[in-house]
Amino acid sequence: MSIYKGLFWVRSLKEMDIIAIRFESDKNGILHDTALTPKDINHKRQWAKLSHIVTGTVPYNYYPRGRVELRRGKALIFCSPYICTDILKEYVIEHFGLTEENGITDVTLKADGSGHYRFFGTD
Repeated sequence: MSIYKGLFWVRSLKEMDIIAIRFESDKNGILHDTALTPKDINHKRQWAKLSHIVTGTVPYNYYPRGRVELRRGKALIFCSPYICTDILKEYVIEHFGLTEENGITDVTLKADGSGHYRFFGTD
């Protein structure tokens, strides 16, 4: 099974309507695609690459969002406090392959209430 770092937006936790963009990497967050840089793993840039069928007419910061970082076999899930729940953590663990079998020893969910994760829509 593969392991990923990446980005996500939550349109609805209740309905598990989550848009995720994953980038295959190792347990230390080293990307397998050497053409990618950390600047590529950016909510605004990745949202612009998605189909309008997925994004509708709303901007990248309309929905609460978060990211998955990998460091030394540990996963950090940074996200808006609005979506910082065990349900989201379980989804991200499964969808991003954050398991012991993949070398991940710990998964931490971190609510980030800064302006960086501010959003303008409603759930």
